[in-house]
Amino acid sequence: MRNTRTYRRITAVLGLLALPPTLTACGDSDKAGTTVTVTGKDPATAAKATVDRFSATAGDLMVRDATNGLPAANVAVDFDKAPFITMGLGPQGQKVRYYNFDVQPTAPAPIYVLFRAGEMTPVAGQFNIIDVLPGEAGYSDFWQVNKVTVPATYVANTYTSLAELKTAALTIAPTTMLVNCPVVPDGSTATQRLNGGAATLVTGWHKNTVVKYFSFEEKALSGATVPVSPIYVLFNVNPDQPMGGPGSGFKTEAGSAQTHNVVGTLPTDPTYSPLWSVNVLNNSAFDGVKDLATAQANVALAEGVANVNCPIVMVSGATASAEAPVPTEAAALKAYLMAGTYKTLKAEPAIHDSTGPHGRVRTYFNAALAASVASGSTNHPVGAASVKELFGTADAMIGWAVLVKTDAVSDKGKGFYWYEIINGSVVVNGKGVGLCTGCHDKGKDLVLTPTF
Repeated sequence: MRNTRTYRRITAVLGLLALPPTLTACGDSDKAGTTVTVTGKDPATAAKATVDRFSATAGDLMVRDATNGLPAANVAVDFDKAPFITMGLGPQGQKVRYYNFDVQPTAPAPIYVLFRAGEMTPVAGQFNIIDVLPGEAGYSDFWQVNKVTVPATYVANTYTSLAELKTAALTIAPTTMLVNCPVVPDGSTATQRLNGGAATLVTGWHKNTVVKYFSFEEKALSGATVPVSPIYVLFNVNPDQPMGGPGSGFKTEAGSAQTHNVVGTLPTDPTYSPLWSVNVLNNSAFDGVKDLATAQANVALAEGVANVNCPIVMVSGATASAEAPVPTEAAALKAYLMAGTYKTLKAEPAIHDSTGPHGRVRTYFNAALAASVASGSTNHPVGAASVKELFGTADAMIGWAVLVKTDAVSDKGKGFYWYEIINGSVVVNGKGVGLCTGCHDKGKDLVLTPTF
C-alpha cells in the first residue's frame, strides 16, 4: 500500500521551488586529518540545459515548422495560449479546461529525490535530478520517483547528475510514486492549476546543468506505468479527409473556444489520469455530443490513437453550466438585458457608489465568475461574466455595463468582451476596449471586487 504521508512529503518538494543550496563545510576529513570543505554546486552560475519540446524528435502533435510559429529551443513558452490549452466537457457535461503537453509514453522516466540517512523528508535545498530531456530516448513528462539515500553529512547540490549518484554507489530505491512534471524552457508559463496548486517553475538538475519543469498535482498517481483515461475529440476536419486531424484544430462552438471534446474522468474520480487515450469522433456528431454518454453513443472513427498529457486545471460546477450564457453579440445581449434575464444571477445587495466612472451601480455575477472571485483567483474561467446596472438621478436605471471572459488568456483585457449601453445608446461594444480596461486593470483579472 502506498505510504500517503511520504507521497505528500515528496510531491510537496517536487511542486515547490527548493531553497538556495547550502554552501557550508560538511566536516569530512582527508587522510592527513585536515578538514575538507565540501560545497554544493550553485545553480545560479551553472549552465542551463537545452530544452526543445517542438523538435521532430520531441514533438508528435506539435512539431515546429516554417509556418506554425511554435517556439524554438530554449525560448519560453506561454502555455496559457492556444494551441496549448483547451476548453472541453466533463462526463456530466461540466465545462473543463486542460493543458496540451503532446503525446507521452505510459513508461515513466526516473527522477531522483535525495534523502539523508535516517530522515523522512528530502534534503532541503537539493534540486531533484533527471537524466533525460524532451526529444531524448526514454523521456516522459511522467516521472517515477526514486529515493536516493545520502550520508547524514551530505551538503545540498553536491550531486547534480545520475552519473555522480552511481559513482558514489548510493542506495537508489525506486518507488511506485508517479509525478507529472513536463520539462520546459526557462521562463515558460502555465499559470492555471486545479484547486489553487502552485504554478511556479521548479528547478532541477540534468547532467550538471540546470533544468526547469512544471508540476501538476491535481491527482496522486502511482504504479509501474502511467494509467490512462479516455477522451473523445472532434476535429474541424475529420482525420480521413485531406488536411484533417490534429492539424485542422478542434471543432468549437461558433464564436467561442468551447470544444465538445469529452473527458472520461475528473480528478475527483478514482480512475482519473491526465494521460488521455484519444478516441476520434466524426465531427458531424458535434452538436449531439454533450457529455460522456452522448460521446460514447457515437461510433468512433478511430480509438486509442495516442496517449496525450492533458492535466485538467478547471472544472465548472453544475450550477454554473446550467445558467444561460451571457451573450457576446450586441443584438442578443441587448435583448438579454432588456428581458432582465440576468436578474437570476448572484447580485450585490444594493445600489452603491461605483469605484470607477459609472456613478451609482449594482452588479450581477454569473456562477462561474462569482465562484472564481470568491476563491481569489487571478485568472477567471472562460464564460465568467458580470452585468452592472447603471443608475442616474434618484437611482433611476439608465443602462448596463457588461463584461464576459471569452479567452483563456486575458491579455490586458483583450480576452474579454465589453459592452455598455446608456439611455438606449450603445457606447461600448467589442473586445479589449481601452475605455473599460483602463479602469478594470486594477481588479483581479480585470474584475473589481463586488460588495457581496
